[in-house]
Amino acid sequence: GLPTLALFPQYRALLELGPTQLNIPRDFFYGDIECEIQRPIAIERGAGGERSLDAAADLLASARFPVILCGGGVIMADGQAEAIALAELLQAPVANSYLHNDSFPAKHPLWVGPLGYQGSKAAMKLMAKADVVLALGTRLGPFGTLPQYGMEYWPKDAKIIQVDADAKMLGLVKTISVGICGDAKAAALALVARLKARSLACSANKAARLAEVAAAKGAWETELDGWAHEKDKWSLEVAKSSTYMHPRQMLRELEKAMPAGAMVSTDI
Repeated sequence: GLPTLALFPQYRALLELGPTQLNIPRDFFYGDIECEIQRPIAIERGAGGERSLDAAADLLASARFPVILCGGGVIMADGQAEAIALAELLQAPVANSYLHNDSFPAKHPLWVGPLGYQGSKAAMKLMAKADVVLALGTRLGPFGTLPQYGMEYWPKDAKIIQVDADAKMLGLVKTISVGICGDAKAAALALVARLKARSLACSANKAARLAEVAAAKGAWETELDGWAHEKDKWSLEVAKSSTYMHPRQMLRELEKAMPAGAMVSTDI
């Protein structure tokens, strides 16, 4: 009946953290029905397997240029604070995955911006330097891994640790060194617990790494300030005789005019 039809996809959506399409035959709406539809059950998820967490901690402890990529799983797990704690322990730059800019706060000094399509060149240049990448709560989809601005930014020789609540996503897009099937928040906490008493290789070059982070972010902001219009031949010709503000410049000016804590968001 209809109650079962309506309930089952809701449980599956929460269980697998994915979208649900519910098809209801039209004749189900041709009469009245009284039924009780229970609330979906939230499934508690753990941090992941102990051996995979230990292996991930070993890789992060030995990394000299770790980079964290925060995805939608961090948001779903309400794990931003835990991601910050892990990033600060490693003093690692943190990029956002495509369309998940709220997975790590832009005001944090370790934030470097979103990867991928129309993303941050700072994030891409720093990702290219990584020897270990922690993909925290992300499927590593194509919009956040394929070249952008002519840059092949994904590091070919880096060890990749991927954390995802859906085991089917682990190693699907990129070859990974460690896969952790678990909750992004719980996994970040477990990694902090494993790493906080250990000697970290990345501590030796922390100052130089943070200087690279600041330089990359500063260069990207300078480029955005001067990006009044596109640089292709047609745009240059139009801009030469136009008295109107180009959309890209308008977005930058809106960003400057907005109050603190606000943001400008657009489609492509």
